Formats: sequence, structure tokens, C-alpha cells
Amino acid sequence: MTRDEARAILEAHNKWRRGDDTIPNDPPWALGRAIDVAVAELAKPAAVSRVEWSVIREFADRKKVNFDDLCAAVKESTEAYDRVQAELAAQQPAAPAVTPVDVEAVREVIAKMRRNNPASLWASDLARAIGETP
Repeated sequence: MTRDEARAILEAHNKWRRGDDTIPNDPPWALGRAIDVAVAELAKPAAVSRVEWSVIREFADRKKVNFDDLCAAVKESTEAYDRVQAELAAQQPAAPAVTPVDVEAVREVIAKMRRNNPASLWASDLARAIGETP
């Protein structure tokens, strides 16, 4: 059974399962085979999911390479790439979570705001932001 046949059976079964009575039931063996094909497809390495496996199999046959060995090599190279990316990410300095603030400059702004308006809510909010009582 091909991927397209399996997909068609699974899509039809799902529509029927959700209440579409116009869909004829496939025999249980066909549904089982469609599930087997879907599970086999999901078990393939994710890094190559965008490539048609038939093309990879054709390449393996043309180059006289064992298909399973080729799949293992693709998986190994993908894992190596992921490790290198993780190492590079670990070497990057972490960005600060909060931009540093010049607390003294904020205190001066608060003082000016309170001189102009002693009941300023903005001044109270700024004071709370730098950890002081309003």
C-alpha cells in the first residue's frame, strides 16, 4: 500500500468516525495496513521528512548503498548537526532579561515629577519599579 492510498483510507475513516455516513467503511484489514504504513512513515528520521523516501531509495540503489545504512547515516549526521547547534547556542552570551537602569537617574526623574505634582501616580509607579516605596 502506498502512502497516498494509506492517507486516503485514514482520511475517509476519520470522516466516517466523525459522523459522515456517506463514507463507505473500508474493511478492517485495509485500515490496519493503512495504520501500518502511517506508523512506518512516522518512524523515519524527521530530518528527511521533506524528501520523498522513494528518491532516497533510488539514490541508494543507484549508488549500491544499503538503504538502512543510508538512513542511519542521515540520522547520525542530523544528530551531529543538532549537537553542534546546541554547542554554538551555549557559547552565545545570554541576553539580559531586563535592560539595566541607572537608578540614580530614575530617582532624579521622580524628584522632578514630585516637585511639579506631589501626587503624581507616574512618580509612584517609577519608585515601585526601582524597588522603593512610593
